[in-house]
Amino acid sequence: MAAPATPIFNATIANAIAFGLLPPVLNGNSGAAFTVAWPSGASQKITLTANCTFTFTAPPAPLSDVNLTLYVTQDGTGSRTATWPAIVKWTGAAAPTLTTTAAAVDIITFKWDGTNYWGVMSPNFA
Repeated sequence: MAAPATPIFNATIANAIAFGLLPPVLNGNSGAAFTVAWPSGASQKITLTANCTFTFTAPPAPLSDVNLTLYVTQDGTGSRTATWPAIVKWTGAAAPTLTTTAAAVDIITFKWDGTNYWGVMSPNFA
């Protein structure tokens, strides 16, 4: 007789969010300041309508070692920039420059370790 299957994680909304099992949260337009509420979803989309200062709300405790994805789209004007929270640590120790072409999409991935966000940008998707 085979042993019963053991679940690999608890079937909770928090874990579904952490494992990216839900569709991206559609945040609409940014304005000059926007808070990305990671407890709402591990994958989120935003359209920049101004130079934007981002803040982050951490994923729900006790989640750590979580992969997060932010799709950043330039509006029809383009040339929008982003200012990121100081808690984000970037590849090469410097925040990347967003693609500023109108309607350009950059995908920024973060690894949340419970203390810091470790960020990497994949630029200029078309």
